[in-house]
Amino acid sequence: MEKRVTFGRWTIGILFAVPQLILIFTFFYWPAGQAVYWSLTLQQPWGGGNIWVGLDNFRSILANADYWNSITASMIFAGISTGLAMVIALVLAALTDRQLAGSWFYRVVLIWPYGIAAPALALAFRFILAPEAGFMAVVNKVWPGFW
Repeated sequence: MEKRVTFGRWTIGILFAVPQLILIFTFFYWPAGQAVYWSLTLQQPWGGGNIWVGLDNFRSILANADYWNSITASMIFAGISTGLAMVIALVLAALTDRQLAGSWFYRVVLIWPYGIAAPALALAFRFILAPEAGFMAVVNKVWPGFW
């Protein structure tokens, strides 16, 4: 038997969806709409508003040889760097998995971030929360004796 939560009224579902919809609109649709609007206008130097140019910005950039050269260079760089990163990752994974000469050193180095992270974080918070210096010193000046 399948257990499901059901609501007697449809308004409860709407109330649960509204905060998520507000977040999506605020952080995705509104900035995306602004970007589309700005791409269709020409910004005046030193302020003074925008001039509507429509698709002229896109025509201008797509006709520019420097733009296509930068796209080509970016694609080449992305392909080479991704391929190189994958090859290096494959070699390092093989060093971790196999009993090869020198693999013990790589395993030790691989574990270091796990061993160092907690003490480094503790030290950072020691300085952040120190009552004589850091963020808490500012709080203690506003509210003496708080920390």
